[in-house]
Amino acid sequence: MDVSIIKNEEYTAIGAEIAKYNGNIDGKPIYEPYMVASLYYRAEEITHRQALISACSQISQLIDDSSKLIVFKSPTLYFSDRRGLRNRVGIAAMKHGREVRFNRIKPRIDESTKQLAFDAIQRGESLITLI
Repeated sequence: MDVSIIKNEEYTAIGAEIAKYNGNIDGKPIYEPYMVASLYYRAEEITHRQALISACSQISQLIDDSSKLIVFKSPTLYFSDRRGLRNRVGIAAMKHGREVRFNRIKPRIDESTKQLAFDAIQRGESLITLI
């Protein structure tokens, strides 16, 4: 799951693309996107970190029951605290027999997840949908 975060003093917007592992081709893993999240949180109601934890918890509860491992990937500095995030988000996932991991990746431009975050800002509300 790729995650982009846009934040300022008024809001935190999170875009996420949720994909399912679908085997390998030539030794490279193939992931098929099946859900997107475009989430909006007002800064006066929740901190940026709390918004990220809320988003990851909410998304992890919507993941297909056959998935036993959920991997969140993002260049955000919040993902440097893998253990803290796993302790907060992983509790709900463990109830469903799942493991949760957080990987901080090199900064890169992920236009699809950034666009989902911008869409949340324009709407001023959250949306999660299957694709």
